[in-house]
Amino acid sequence: MRLATAADEIVSMRDSRVQANPAYQPIIVLSRVILKLGTLEVITPAVMETLFMADYNHLLKLYEEINQLDTESGERAVPGQPLEAFPGNVESLPFQASFMRR
Repeated sequence: MRLATAADEIVSMRDSRVQANPAYQPIIVLSRVILKLGTLEVITPAVMETLFMADYNHLLKLYEEINQLDTESGERAVPGQPLEAFPGNVESLPFQASFMRR
């Protein structure tokens, strides 16, 4: 997952699905900022729709955490760049996540 940019938020608001149902916006935003999910390298809104709610909520919390200022170190991550060593990043999970299992 990478940091969100203003474009990620703006483009998602222009999507007709979001205009019809504002609750759909996080699905669009997450599909833009998640770079890889398990073996999937292309993440689309359709992929996000198939996630279990527990997995979706985990990604949403991770998105919110990543897009905050790291107040302890004062460092800012670079927007648009993946966070390789971010604790809690999906790649750092000690188990194989159940994404896409139905």
